Amino acid sequence: MTCDAIRDLFSGLLDGELPAAERARIEAHLTACADCRELWTLLVENRDALAAFPEVEPSPALQARLAAVVAPRRPLFVRLHLALMPRLQPALAVLSTILIAISMYAFHPDRTLIDRSISRRIHLAYSRVETLYVRAEGWTGRLGEMTSNVLDAVKPAKGDDGGGDRSQ
Repeated sequence: MTCDAIRDLFSGLLDGELPAAERARIEAHLTACADCRELWTLLVENRDALAAFPEVEPSPALQARLAAVVAPRRPLFVRLHLALMPRLQPALAVLSTILIAISMYAFHPDRTLIDRSISRRIHLAYSRVETLYVRAEGWTGRLGEMTSNVLDAVKPAKGDDGGGDRSQ
């Protein structure tokens, strides 16, 4: 095993969670590798030093202050708080624009004029799309003709075998 693989198993060895075969393999590596052995001794010393520290019980006042810090704070206006979140502002702007447009349409006194204008613009857009489609069909027909012309120009002549000496 490599040193990195052995070092990854150090925490399991410290906690006593490894099977005997892996422990034997790690101990064999530690006898051969000075760097890993030095790191292992430092880890064991740190574990023993931390275990020697006495346990301290925090005071009730400190526990109450820590609990107050961790306790979730509920905003007074939850919906307003959500509306002011930066990631929601673009969506809310679009939504308000749509609602304004719908309300302008719904409450406009001459709604029939708006309907006719929308219908006219839709028909104009549809006719432009049809025109573009017809032009595209014309281009595809021309491209088909050009393709056959290009292929005819690229084909070798009937007497040419394609692999002979062309320096003649």
